[in-house]
Amino acid sequence: MEGETVSSSTHSGNEQSLTDIESTVGELQTLLNSRRTSFSNHVDEVWPNLFLGDLATANNRYELWKMGITHILNAAHGNRFCEGNSDFYSASIAYHGVPAYDVPDFDMSKYFNSASAFIHQALNTSGARLLVHCVVGISRSATLVLAYLMIYHQMTLTQAIQRVQENRWVSPNPGFLRQLLKLDGELCKSRHNQGKILVHCVLGKSRSATLVLAYLMIYQHFSLEDAIRHVAKRRCIAPNRGFLEQLQSLEAEQHSRLWRCNIL
Repeated sequence: MEGETVSSSTHSGNEQSLTDIESTVGELQTLLNSRRTSFSNHVDEVWPNLFLGDLATANNRYELWKMGITHILNAAHGNRFCEGNSDFYSASIAYHGVPAYDVPDFDMSKYFNSASAFIHQALNTSGARLLVHCVVGISRSATLVLAYLMIYHQMTLTQAIQRVQENRWVSPNPGFLRQLLKLDGELCKSRHNQGKILVHCVLGKSRSATLVLAYLMIYQHFSLEDAIRHVAKRRCIAPNRGFLEQLQSLEAEQHSRLWRCNIL
C-alpha cells in the first residue's frame, strides 16, 4: 500500500510538471504571436553579424556575396530543396549542416551545443558574417539561434526571443519550444549552482575590470567589444589606456591562434 501511495504521488507530480510545461509553452507562443506579421523578409540581422534567413537567401550565391557572408549554418541540411553544402559554397564559405526536420517530435536539442559552438566561433572570427537558415527562417534556424544566445550570452529563453524579435518574427514549433525550455532550466540550475567570486581593486573599475574582461575573452570567447558591453550593462568600468591596449593585444593573439587552428 505504501509503495502504491508513492507511485500515485509520483504520477501526480509528473502530470503537474507536464501541465506546467504546457502552460509555459502556451505563454511563449503568445509572446511569439504578439510580434507576428503577414510578411517576413528573406533575411534579417538579429545579432551583430548574425543573419537569420530562408532558403531563397541561402541558395543565392550572388546575394550571399553581396552580404559578405563567410559562414553558413544550415538547419535544414539534406532537404531536397536545399542546395547548400560544402561543395555548393566552395572554400569561400565555412559550412555547417544540421539535418533537422520541422516537426515537434524531432530532437533538435542534440544539436544545441555543436551549432552554438559553430556560431560562436564564427562570430569571433575577424570580419566574419554568419547566415543561419532553414527553409522559411522562423522555426529550425531560429531555435538554434535562440539556443546560442542562451548558452553563450546567458539569456533566458524569454530574453532570447525578445532580442531576436526586435528584428525578425520567429516561431519555433511547440516541440522545439519544450526543448528550449528544458535547456533554459538546465542553464538556470547550472548558473545557480556555480560558486560566486568577488573580483576587486580599489574602485572596482580599472584593474579588476581588466581581469574580468580578460576572463570573458579567454574562457567565454567574447570579443573585447562584447566583453565590455556585457560588463557595462551591470557596472560602469574604466580600464586605463595601457590596460585597454593589453586587452587589444590579447584579442589579436586569440584571433591569430584561431586562424592557425582553422588552417590546420
